[in-house]
Amino acid sequence: PGALEYESGMFTDIHAINPYEQELWMATGVLNGLRIISLFQSVDGIHQSWEADVSRMYNYHAPISVDGKTLRPHYYKIQKTIRYFDGDPWFLDAEKEYDLFIGTYTKSRLDASTAHLFFRGNITFGVIDLIRNTPKCAFLWVNMDKIMPQIVIDKLVEYVTSGGHLILTGDPPIYNDRGERANLLDRLGIHITDPSSPFSLVQFEEDQYVRLTGFAGNFFGRKKSLYALQEYNTRLAMNECGETVIGVYHRGTGDIVIGTFIPEYLVEEHKALLLSMLRAMGAEPQVKTDRLRAFILRHRHNGSHRLCILNYWHQPIKGTVWVGEIPIGMELDPLEWAIRSI
Repeated sequence: PGALEYESGMFTDIHAINPYEQELWMATGVLNGLRIISLFQSVDGIHQSWEADVSRMYNYHAPISVDGKTLRPHYYKIQKTIRYFDGDPWFLDAEKEYDLFIGTYTKSRLDASTAHLFFRGNITFGVIDLIRNTPKCAFLWVNMDKIMPQIVIDKLVEYVTSGGHLILTGDPPIYNDRGERANLLDRLGIHITDPSSPFSLVQFEEDQYVRLTGFAGNFFGRKKSLYALQEYNTRLAMNECGETVIGVYHRGTGDIVIGTFIPEYLVEEHKALLLSMLRAMGAEPQVKTDRLRAFILRHRHNGSHRLCILNYWHQPIKGTVWVGEIPIGMELDPLEWAIRSI
């Protein structure tokens, strides 16, 4: 995997490239699996005025200026990062360990919002194209849509009957891609009804509340309510009328968590709801942290592990990173990253 235009320039000096941001950006790419990185752009240049929609000076504040002699501050940070990984070949055969996967089948804004929400909750995730691939992971998150391809519906049903753990959010499907009635929920034995409540506020855990954007009923303000679930095994969240709107269904050795809402990463309470849903599936994240971000790399051949910790904040952060039941105290400077053997 690689990036042929990995950003190292900016076409304006507001804001100018922060060399510490560049270092963290480079390190994050390698730690997340990039093995080919071509910087864009590496060197400023000059061209004929008719060759592009900029002036003759192709000045993108690249690491190397147009004269080939002036090295900007982020040049040295790029060099530092390259030398770090060049001096430790362990990373070339290391892979990120994932807590779960997102199953995709269309360009959905819900998938993008869910990915951001996972990042906020420090959930490491991979992506499976459900059109081309069959999911073989333990935990799979899928955002439903009114129209879902039949091949995806078939794969999700087979996934659950084979013992998979499936989280469903989004808009329950009505049709498949052939214009026929979608049978995903029926085949999974899930029955939904319009809620008695016109509101969208739900309660989960003991005393946590969040207003969710659903797909059932009339609008209340900007939001619709969630469908009510029938004949579920475990309640995870209920509306003001006491109806279950997020629940767990056991199907043989497989499980389904379903809630007909839009995951919204900008709402803080969604992070707590996300973790509650994952706990119900037995999908606790391997690494838990609050303001720092952390994940585990595993060497493909010798099975050794390393913990990667990143501080995306422009201020020092002191906190605890939990790897399973093991607490690791960390204090990182602004935009600093660190590696620990575990």
